Amino acid sequence: MSKIIILIIGLPGCGKTTISKVLAKDMNAVRLSTESIRAELLGIDNESVDCDFTKEQQKEVYEIITKMTKKYLNDYHTIVVDGVFRNENQRNMISEIKNAKIFKFYISCDENTIIKRLEERKSQKNIAPAGVHGYRKIKKEYKLPSVEEGFININNTDSLTKSINLIYKIIGEK
Repeated sequence: MSKIIILIIGLPGCGKTTISKVLAKDMNAVRLSTESIRAELLGIDNESVDCDFTKEQQKEVYEIITKMTKKYLNDYHTIVVDGVFRNENQRNMISEIKNAKIFKFYISCDENTIIKRLEERKSQKNIAPAGVHGYRKIKKEYKLPSVEEGFININNTDSLTKSINLIYKIIGEK
């Protein structure tokens, strides 16, 4: 049975972490998140800030998540990886892993819904550091995946269940 990596990417507030948590739980998979790695590695309290990764943090966190993905593939069948992955170089770090089937999903969402979700985070204990300010900064520099990268766009504006069911249909699970 071949190993599987499910790569979930997108802007802050699009729902990628919510989707990845559901997939990992349902599939009994390991879930790796750039936000969790950053918080643990750097000891950052993300709950009270509205910020973005520095370039140095991006480099370190994406190298670590790639190493961890490769390591966990030795012991687990399915790995769900989630993060912003704002450019092709970051995405290629996971996409170029050779010993697994990789399903790549770009989670999109309309901006009004993203802003609403990010504002709701303020009152919740949430590991994601990007609020509305961080989202706008990241959006300016975000490079959408090209057709050649092979990401499937999942619009998560209206229904989480619909988004998850579409992913299951594509990967052939459930």
